[in-house]
Amino acid sequence: MGPILAEVRSDLNARIQAAHHRMPGALEASALSAECQASLDATLTSWCAKTLILDLAIARHSGRLFGDSPERRLRSHLDELASPAGRRRLAREYPLLIRDARRLARQTAHALAEIIERVANDHRLIFARLAEPGHAPTALTGIRFGLGDRHQGGRRVSALHFDTLQVMYKPRSLANELGFERFLSELQRLGIGEDLRLPRHLGRRGYGYAEFIPHRHLSNPEQAGDFYRRYGEWVAIAHVAAATDIHHENIIADGAHPVLIDLETVAQPCRGEVGLGFWRRGPDADTLTHSSMLPKPDANEGGRDLSALAHVVGTTPASVLIGQGDDLRFETVAMPFDRSGNLPNHAGRVIPAWQHKAELVTGFETAYRRLCAHKATLLRADGPTRWLTRLRPRVLIRRTGAYVKLLNYLSHPDSLRSQRARERILATLAEQSRLHPGMQRCAVLEQRALARLDIPRILAPADSRDACDHRGQRVGPVFGSSGRSEIRRRIRSLCQRDLDRQRHLLDQTIESTRPIEQTLVVPLRSARAADAPLTAIDPNTTPEACIAAASDFARRIADLAFSDRSGVHLFQLEARPDANLWLVPMAPDLYAGLSGLAIFFAELGQIEPQPRYRAFAGRLIATARRIMAAERPALSAIGAYSGLAGWSYALARLAVLWQQEALLDEAESWSAAIAAGAEQDTVFDVIGGSAGALLVLL
Repeated sequence: MGPILAEVRSDLNARIQAAHHRMPGALEASALSAECQASLDATLTSWCAKTLILDLAIARHSGRLFGDSPERRLRSHLDELASPAGRRRLAREYPLLIRDARRLARQTAHALAEIIERVANDHRLIFARLAEPGHAPTALTGIRFGLGDRHQGGRRVSALHFDTLQVMYKPRSLANELGFERFLSELQRLGIGEDLRLPRHLGRRGYGYAEFIPHRHLSNPEQAGDFYRRYGEWVAIAHVAAATDIHHENIIADGAHPVLIDLETVAQPCRGEVGLGFWRRGPDADTLTHSSMLPKPDANEGGRDLSALAHVVGTTPASVLIGQGDDLRFETVAMPFDRSGNLPNHAGRVIPAWQHKAELVTGFETAYRRLCAHKATLLRADGPTRWLTRLRPRVLIRRTGAYVKLLNYLSHPDSLRSQRARERILATLAEQSRLHPGMQRCAVLEQRALARLDIPRILAPADSRDACDHRGQRVGPVFGSSGRSEIRRRIRSLCQRDLDRQRHLLDQTIESTRPIEQTLVVPLRSARAADAPLTAIDPNTTPEACIAAASDFARRIADLAFSDRSGVHLFQLEARPDANLWLVPMAPDLYAGLSGLAIFFAELGQIEPQPRYRAFAGRLIATARRIMAAERPALSAIGAYSGLAGWSYALARLAVLWQQEALLDEAESWSAAIAAGAEQDTVFDVIGGSAGALLVLL
């Protein structure tokens, strides 16, 4: 790699010196040169290390190393690699390695030089906009390169250190951040979120700088209430702005202020159906949890909560180089981490949201009511949302982790042996998307970015159903509706009923974070009837009173439901494996799910013949049917309550109540699946096992 590094180092140093001479006092050239060289070395090492360590192991086992100690044998191998014959051998065995190394070296050197040149040009503007008043401009002394993923030719978010200031450099347009600033400013003039804060930004053409927000502790524990009140206001605003991906790394607790630090994903389009259907619209699409500001389990992370309210503690696997001399090798170790910079902290103690649920709910409700009061203003073409509907937000077609894995595969020695092997890896993107036309269209953009060794960054113009890359190349249609349409739809839905169900959902999500030993079991109560506690029914109560109570329950349940084209969605707390709780969409089962509710509404409709009961029961069973068809096995058990037999029973019972033979046929059609499951059953109980299945089948 020596010749490659020598070439780019020379060019990088020349550009640093040129910037230094052009703008004396703007930067410390010698310190920056050393840091840039270290960043350049780290980039190449991370890409080439697996192949070089494998080559060392092969040389050791084949007897090609010389020396009487591990260190001398390693030196003999390095000397061989540095020789013309060694470089030719490496290029012959791994033809893509040298090409990738050259690309990465040039990209990284250019990205670093570009940062320094831009800082030199923008030096006074940076201090005028981002420094505290009275701070004179000082020199750039350090760059912490690579705090984010590689995008757009190896460019990465970086921290810039001046003598008296630290700022964040972002190698992309800050139009989203600046647009959201203007949106929030106009909301604040309407009395909404008046003391909410955002980082200050300096936007330039295609890049920009952001104020560095430190994680600062509270000066007293009572300030936690202010933090969570403001947080509740952010929840309401993020919902109206159709924002997503506001997770624990995208919010900083600066004392009593929750500060959003990354606003790439506002004005998100609807993940609806296009043609044969794009990626599935989740049941939480119309709820407050969609923004990731509220707790919810992440199925791709083993059910962990990674929301902006999560205190993320645990371990993550990391490849670590161990051994000495010619025995160097990689080993996967569990690296501990503790991420709590998103939560208020006093004297080293994190203060969780459940301890200030009342303030959080109050903040949300206050902001929601004010947004609702200004609905007409928000819907006007010249209203505050105009700043959002002109943006090109980022959309996460896939999880970023999937791209990271693909890049890891591309740097694997087997993938560096031939272009054909690399193309096979990139082709998996299209293969995974073959049933989704919109996703297939985006796969072209994804493959081009990954071929450049970048993480794809897909954008969605807020006024369009199309997607595009950073160069503006469009593909589409991709989405069911545009980000602009989603914002307007959410604003139009603002009303008392929506406030009630969103507030109930908010209350339940915060309750899910309360440790189980602190949990109180309370009766179901809608937000609308918060001051009307449920009372025990007197044994002498008349049948009419019982029916009235059942009708009241039915109304409350229906009021808490979210509906869209895919059906009716309800949410409930369920026990996690660690015995705590999480809020999840209701499953199709009989015991605690949609089919059990469908029977309740259908039975009530028989006693009190009102069309709305039967209609709601029909929508519940239709939603459950869609889940059963789309997520096999949606129910892994076979028993009478939590399994397939319970689902079959629900269909049979509805067939009797509604006199529909087709439902009876549908119930019978599940018998084979129940029988097959019985052969694998190890539970044998009534709720989920064979005993319950027998009760239904017999």
